Amino acid sequence: MHGIIFFILQRFSDQALGADGWTQLFDEAGIPFKTYSPAQSHDDAELFKLVNAAAKIADRPVNEIIESFGEYMAPELLALYPDHVDSKWRTLELLVNTETVLHDLVRRMDPEADPPVLRAQYVDKHEVQLIYASPRKMCPLVTGIVRGLSQCFGETIHITEDACMHAGDPFCSFRFTDSSLEDSIPSLSNSTDDTRTLTSNTSAENLNPSVWELQTSTKTNSTRSSRSKYDGSNPFTHFGNYQVLRELGRGGMGVVYLAMDANLKREVAIKALLPEVASQPIMRERFVREARSIASLRHDRIIPVFHVGEEGNIPYMVMPRLIGIDLRAWLKEGNKFSVSHSINICLQIADGLQAAHEKNIIHRDIKPSNIWLEAPKGHVKLMDFGLCYAGENIRQLTAHGTIMGTPLYMAPESSDGLVSPQSDIYSLGVILYQLLANKPPFEANSPVGILARALTTSPPPIREFNEDVTDELERFVLSAMEKDPADRIATAQEFYDRLHKIRPSS
Repeated sequence: MHGIIFFILQRFSDQALGADGWTQLFDEAGIPFKTYSPAQSHDDAELFKLVNAAAKIADRPVNEIIESFGEYMAPELLALYPDHVDSKWRTLELLVNTETVLHDLVRRMDPEADPPVLRAQYVDKHEVQLIYASPRKMCPLVTGIVRGLSQCFGETIHITEDACMHAGDPFCSFRFTDSSLEDSIPSLSNSTDDTRTLTSNTSAENLNPSVWELQTSTKTNSTRSSRSKYDGSNPFTHFGNYQVLRELGRGGMGVVYLAMDANLKREVAIKALLPEVASQPIMRERFVREARSIASLRHDRIIPVFHVGEEGNIPYMVMPRLIGIDLRAWLKEGNKFSVSHSINICLQIADGLQAAHEKNIIHRDIKPSNIWLEAPKGHVKLMDFGLCYAGENIRQLTAHGTIMGTPLYMAPESSDGLVSPQSDIYSLGVILYQLLANKPPFEANSPVGILARALTTSPPPIREFNEDVTDELERFVLSAMEKDPADRIATAQEFYDRLHKIRPSS
């Protein structure tokens, strides 16, 4: 935990408990008194001991103490870091920019710090939806900070909690509604104020080209931070009848825009190829194939395609705008699922794969970054069918000598260009292993090394890393990861049925 939290906790305790409040906390917690440097990270366990001590002294529930601490913290943070916050922002604007500001601030002080996931997006001009995920599970701190901010700005913010990590959900999902706004803020679809843009880490390595990745760049005061190299004028103002509002994210092959459907008056996401990619016939064909494959599927676990078109010789597809986080980003922050929830995630993936396989569509790139956890409850959606096999001659759409897929999650036979439904089953088995063991089954210093280990070695026993995993469950995972597809679980339906029978009752 960053030292600034301890610094503010000391001020909070002295105000709430008296001049010797800080000393009282150490006495009650039974730990030696010490001074914490605001510029360094410190042990999380010590913070929780101090907070629990405050709850005992005040005779209040721990969550109430954490929320009160958050409420106290809000104006302190604004006073400590005025240069990191736009003077025009109020509570909702701060929320949609929180992750970028917080992560930038914390990692400048400590590059090894692990700030929480804080993804926020406007639902409409009065409401922001925010998801929070952290192994610390300090969601009351979030609501407390929002209450504190609203008091600073004299606003009335209504808080609705739709999901909570303490209840077993993969993340906490909140809706913050400003009932004092009325009509004072223009519609987002007509606004040119980029400070309303959802922001996050904008490094090229972290940008996922999926339609639903909530990582994007934003226009900020140039005296505080430099703009991303991707944050420039959009080359498109519209795609057909869809008015481009802003860019959401960009990868090596495509760019994703938030747009307004002029006919139905709803916000959508548009995925388009980059011009230099669209000029390549193989890539254009792969993009069209993805759109056609998704359009042929109607299933709750697969994100639909509303429309496919071409604008200025650039192919694009229109999909719903979703709020949530991909599984890779969720895991990257150190979050862990219980055995029961790990199984539930993979049951939902298998459900979506079975629907695809029934249409003779093989995904070929099942991996955490292509698994979307949709707010508010973290329901699974399959993404990015860009590498899918749909019955055509696969070698016509694959460059000679190219291995398609991600080595860690690739079935061994995929390296020879062979694909089948069992290829997706293998990938799903790797994901289940990773969720249960909290680490991947194969590790090496390079993608080629990982692929070599997957081809020639067996993964370590899951029970070495998670004693809650039963022998029966471990055998099931390994049966999904058999190197020979003939020995592997045959279908997504079989995967679903067998896993459903052995999942824990709670």
